[in-house]
Amino acid sequence: AMGATTEASCLAENLVEAYLKTAYGVHASDVAGSFALRIGEPSDVLRALMTRFNRASTAYITACNPFGEALSAQDNLARHQRLGQELAHRSFPHWPGIGEGPDGAWPGEDSFLVLGLDLVAA
Repeated sequence: AMGATTEASCLAENLVEAYLKTAYGVHASDVAGSFALRIGEPSDVLRALMTRFNRASTAYITACNPFGEALSAQDNLARHQRLGQELAHRSFPHWPGIGEGPDGAWPGEDSFLVLGLDLVAA
């Protein structure tokens, strides 16, 4: 968590604020159903998943709109598919999701919850 704070300081304040308000949805129907994560709020569902898969770290990542730079839907889809292919080649348990802000001002971003991925690797 300390590293995330350091990284976040490189981002514009309004981006950090948007990230803090975002609901990070996860679609893990095979193991946990659908659930949402929020920054700073513990998740019993996530804790149970990490225990089940014996992982000490987790990352919620997206290839869409890097550093808040809006890309086309086509570019974001291609980036998301490449990220999915990369995760499929590795041994990390992962599930798709979508990060959505509360006001709908920014389109939801296709994402992945990845168990066992630490901050540096993410």
